[in-house]
Amino acid sequence: MPRHTQDDMRDEEQEHRAAGGPADPENSGRSAPAASTPGEPASGNQTTGLLRALLDNPMVALFLRDGQGRYLAANHLYANLAGMPGKDVVGLSPRDIFPHAVASALLDEDRRVAAEGAPLLCERMLPDDEVERVFRVTKLPLPPEVAGPGAVLGLAFDVTALVQAEIEEEVRQRTAALAESTARFRALFELAPDAVYVRGEGGRIMDCNRAAERMSGHPRETLLSLRTADLLPPDIEASINNLLAGCPRPVATPQGADGFRPTNGFCPTGGFCMEGVCAAAYGSHEAEVSVVPLPLSLLQDEGMTTLVVVHDISGRRAAERQARLFERVLRNALEGICITDPKGTIVAVNPAFTTITGYPADEAVGQTPRILKSHHHDSSFYEDMWRALEEEGRWEDEIWNRRKNGEVYPEWLSISAIPGPTGRTEYYVAVFHDITELKAKESQIQHQAHHDALTGLPNRVLLRDRLSMAINGARREDRKVAVLSVDLDNFKQINDSLGHMVGDIYLQQAAEQMRQMVRPQDTLARVGGDEFVVVLQDVDNERDAAQVAERLLARFTDPVRVQEHELFVGASVGIALFPDDGDDPDTLVRNADIAMSRAKEQGKRRYHLFTPAMNERAVRRLSLEGDLHRALAARDIIAHYQPRVDLNTGLITGMEALARWTRADGRREHPAEFIPLAESTGLIVPLGEHMLRLACARTRALCDAGHADLHVAVNLSLHQFRHRNLVGMVADVLAETGLPPHLLELEITESTIVTDADHTIRKLNQLAEMGIALSVDDFGTGYSSLYQLKNLPLTSLKIDRSFIRDIPDDPNDAAIAATIITMADRLGLRVVAEGVETPEQLNFLLLEGCHEVQGFLFSRPLPPDEFTALLSRGRRLTVPRDGNGGT
Repeated sequence: MPRHTQDDMRDEEQEHRAAGGPADPENSGRSAPAASTPGEPASGNQTTGLLRALLDNPMVALFLRDGQGRYLAANHLYANLAGMPGKDVVGLSPRDIFPHAVASALLDEDRRVAAEGAPLLCERMLPDDEVERVFRVTKLPLPPEVAGPGAVLGLAFDVTALVQAEIEEEVRQRTAALAESTARFRALFELAPDAVYVRGEGGRIMDCNRAAERMSGHPRETLLSLRTADLLPPDIEASINNLLAGCPRPVATPQGADGFRPTNGFCPTGGFCMEGVCAAAYGSHEAEVSVVPLPLSLLQDEGMTTLVVVHDISGRRAAERQARLFERVLRNALEGICITDPKGTIVAVNPAFTTITGYPADEAVGQTPRILKSHHHDSSFYEDMWRALEEEGRWEDEIWNRRKNGEVYPEWLSISAIPGPTGRTEYYVAVFHDITELKAKESQIQHQAHHDALTGLPNRVLLRDRLSMAINGARREDRKVAVLSVDLDNFKQINDSLGHMVGDIYLQQAAEQMRQMVRPQDTLARVGGDEFVVVLQDVDNERDAAQVAERLLARFTDPVRVQEHELFVGASVGIALFPDDGDDPDTLVRNADIAMSRAKEQGKRRYHLFTPAMNERAVRRLSLEGDLHRALAARDIIAHYQPRVDLNTGLITGMEALARWTRADGRREHPAEFIPLAESTGLIVPLGEHMLRLACARTRALCDAGHADLHVAVNLSLHQFRHRNLVGMVADVLAETGLPPHLLELEITESTIVTDADHTIRKLNQLAEMGIALSVDDFGTGYSSLYQLKNLPLTSLKIDRSFIRDIPDDPNDAAIAATIITMADRLGLRVVAEGVETPEQLNFLLLEGCHEVQGFLFSRPLPPDEFTALLSRGRRLTVPRDGNGGT
């Protein structure tokens, strides 16, 4: 304990006695500072009582000093601690008890406590007999009315036991930490993946870990009875002995009666690492042996101790041998091999790669396989490739690549993803071989198998394949396919009279003539001696097929010169159409042959349609065309209106005007019959203008009746849109009817968008500048691109009824409808779904965020008066339970 602390305690005891404390030993710890302290108020009974209680407390050393540093009170415990046992320190000063420096420090503390008005905490140690005791001292500032200005109350608590407990706890924690550290290092020793041996004097195994048991095949008890020479190869054991021979022997100095302490540190010669074949209970294994002399300070005896670590390299050596084998295979393989990293950078190629592609290894490594790209494949080809690699880890197919010299060649390519230890792809290995010669042979075989040897035209096999493709395409696009069976008249007489050689030459010339008369997308095939078949794709009706037949017949009316012969050979043609006369290749060809036979029966050199029913349809078509002219003139075609309903409010926001034709006798012509006829004959232009005028006039009348925000949608056909005066005609109709332009919506088809895009954009911009709303009708059935939609002044899209019909049962239709809604929302367009007939369809569209709907679920197209009556009952529609269209 510092001297000043003892003196401080002594001074406080003297102050206590000077303050009037009793001389009686039983009362030596008590004083009455209230009676002897100048300036203390006479009425401090509570303060005096508290002070007396503290003075009487035998566990707390207490003192009270005034602002001049004199002790006003102190108990006997403080006097004992101050070195003045049994004496009274009251009236004294710390300078009377402690050395000058200590007293000055104590008084400085008092002044600081009084000046700052805050308590001061400190810890001091005092010797008690031979035991060092610890006290924690608290100095508190007192109010002036208690003991005058600057007075300080001091309390000293004996915390020796507490400090001793803290020290013991710290020792306990350090002991536990040491034990934990020892256990942890032992665990690491045991869990080390390599075998670890502690080798003592003479090679004796003093300790080992679990890996040593596993690698050697011996239990721990057996290993501790062996020497390292029993496990290690002789050359490694000799190296250990040579190593230890170069290490100094430990120089020991006595340390007690039963132990020695080494005086030097690590062996200066270090350790070594060697490879060899180590013995084991199950045989032997290749290993890497590391030997390190242990620090002499760790020794338990006078012998030299080393740490021997055995790392099994059998697997690594096997992998290295396998790698050398793979390298030889790689260099001698006939297939080109290319290895890339996950980013596609080439890291290695084999000699065959250079032979096939022309790129040496030093030019290929560091590049990507794009140096071989031929541009024969579109982006979807490569997207499918990478999708297969990511999902299945392998892709294999034929691909066209380009050699260094620019030559494009076909190859069969197989790519495999090679995963690393974590399962993620580390490399891609591509193996390929050039199939140029194989393709040439296959092409020759395919040509011979599918083409006529005499004329080079497709034979019956290829004809059937191409006709199947044409039928599938026509079925998707709702088009027609025509099959013409062409048979040469009187050709048998040429063979019989002039020989087959002349006949063959004539057939070759006839084939060439017919080839020049068909379009590139059509097919001309030779299916027999003098029989040919023509497949015409994308025809509108039988009239198109008849025109081709007439041109063929006209060509065969001219004579053909073969050698010195001038030959007159006519032809007969039969026509069958898909889907009218058959929906498969065999049926269509057979029916065309039947029609051709009938043409021959009727005198040859003519064409004949397959069935009388087709002729009847042609007659009906001509009759219907005439009736349509008269109906337009008589204004027999009127507009019916189908409401469009806002899904958010349930209100009718507008309607679509639809053409309806009822004859004078009450018969109704279906729009699917007369609308296509009007399109093909050009009558759609006057019909469209008529419908526009009716719709605008009716909407204006509804506005005047109180429905000022009701808009009307009118369809524009492709022929209408192409009409040079479309914009002027629309402006004239709006002016005549008085309908505000923003209440008119013109619907165009996707085919209109993709046809002459510049003209379309220009005309649509003119209509939009007039304030007219524009929408795309039957969206999803055409081939419009997002780029085109982005650049068009559109306000809405209409989802075609074909995608709504099977919702929600058909997941494909549901996905298409949802995609259109999402896309339109991103483009800022409203979405209208047409053909809504069931509550399930409505719920789906509502959940997907569709804006408006129309369909029989709410109402069928209504005549003008019925539609007006519908509005008069209220524009909010409810969904009928039966789904038949009602309110």
